[in-house]
Amino acid sequence: MYGMNNRFCSFKRLLALKNVGWVKSMILHHHRTFSSTTGEFLTALRPFYFAVHPDFFGRFPRERAINENSLKELSSYLGYLQDTKLGKLLKPLHLTFYLRASKGEDASLCVFRSSVTGAGPDRPIKWDPTYYTYTGFQPPISEAYSRPKKAETLRPWLSKNIAQACKLRDLSEPSRAETDLLRIRLQKELGLQDVVWDCSWSVAYFRVCLHRFYQVYHEHKNSIPSLTGRTLMFSDWMGVSLDGHVVLDRSEVPTNWFNHLKSFKQWDSVLEQLSDTEKLLSSALCGIQVIRPLNQAINMGMVYSQRLLKLVTSLVSFVRANCFPESFAKSLKDLNLVAESESAALKLSTTGQFVVPASCSAEVLVNFIHRNKAEAQTRQSEHQRRKDKEKRITKQCKEELGLLFLAKESGISVEQMTASCEKLLIERPAALAEHRLRVAQYYSVMQGGDIFIPWHWE
Repeated sequence: MYGMNNRFCSFKRLLALKNVGWVKSMILHHHRTFSSTTGEFLTALRPFYFAVHPDFFGRFPRERAINENSLKELSSYLGYLQDTKLGKLLKPLHLTFYLRASKGEDASLCVFRSSVTGAGPDRPIKWDPTYYTYTGFQPPISEAYSRPKKAETLRPWLSKNIAQACKLRDLSEPSRAETDLLRIRLQKELGLQDVVWDCSWSVAYFRVCLHRFYQVYHEHKNSIPSLTGRTLMFSDWMGVSLDGHVVLDRSEVPTNWFNHLKSFKQWDSVLEQLSDTEKLLSSALCGIQVIRPLNQAINMGMVYSQRLLKLVTSLVSFVRANCFPESFAKSLKDLNLVAESESAALKLSTTGQFVVPASCSAEVLVNFIHRNKAEAQTRQSEHQRRKDKEKRITKQCKEELGLLFLAKESGISVEQMTASCEKLLIERPAALAEHRLRVAQYYSVMQGGDIFIPWHWE
């Protein structure tokens, strides 16, 4: 796979690709499990996900559907691989993905008849450069590949792509305007606090989801509990988040949406229990603020609640037997605590939060907080200062460059976003005016005309 280190996983590569217009089919045969952490593995796969993302195959419904289903199967398979017991029982997985073909830097590769459908033994086939990265095969020696590739800079990239961005932006404006009206209408009619599109797909898909939801709700209005005060979120999973948001999977059928909507209230008792347990932990630890994980499914709430209860039980027993040290702060309400799984490490995060494993003993925790309280307050203040600076400079950049929208993708840090905006204010590329800009890890123009640039652009 793309950018994959051997310590992550190993693949048998089957040279079985066929030309389909501007896309190519690739079959991957996975035969070993991986030993890296989930974060490292997802980081390594990110370029591959981007290359096969269904959002880029709007003109090819069949290929788009295949990629979407293959990504779901791959995600599920990788999840099972992380289970040491289940991973040993899994059989190799065959998946088909379609790749986008680039206009430049193609190379010719002769293949055997059995390797390519519908091609003779001597037929030259032009492969996208990403093919060689995915498979590990060596490309033919040519001038294009023997030269080190020069990193693309912002202004030349904008010159080549701004016309396409303008065209797509103008085409998407009717969809965007209709989507905004639908959101406002739903919020007013249903009393929703907000309607969130938690997805990188274009606004056209958001509009479709809103129409489908509106139809489902009015067809089954009497069977769906009140959504007043709730946040409705469209994402790549379905359930209720730990912060109480009602989440619908954008790719599910309306029937499944209805089944979820009519029963989401059953999770309210779990949310109340979580809130009570968090208060117990806060009270046991001198009023420290317990930070709840965001965007996690409520079915993980019971696991989270058990973590909190373990810490509460340990602290209560400790206080009864030993009491807090005399020099221990009487109030920790200005500090934050995050409860993690038993295997996590006790640490102070860069943002000043105490990350505490559920298996941590009360004595160790109390001493750790006592020793690091001052440093935690310093880091919190510094993090808040950086966030305020990011907010200020992002607003300034949006206004002075005439952007319609400016935000960052998940995974972009406060420091990276700030640095990127500072450079934009210095360079002031006029081509970005009246566009929607997102700071990410790569260059791209999305279907809705949104422009993505890497935070470290030159």
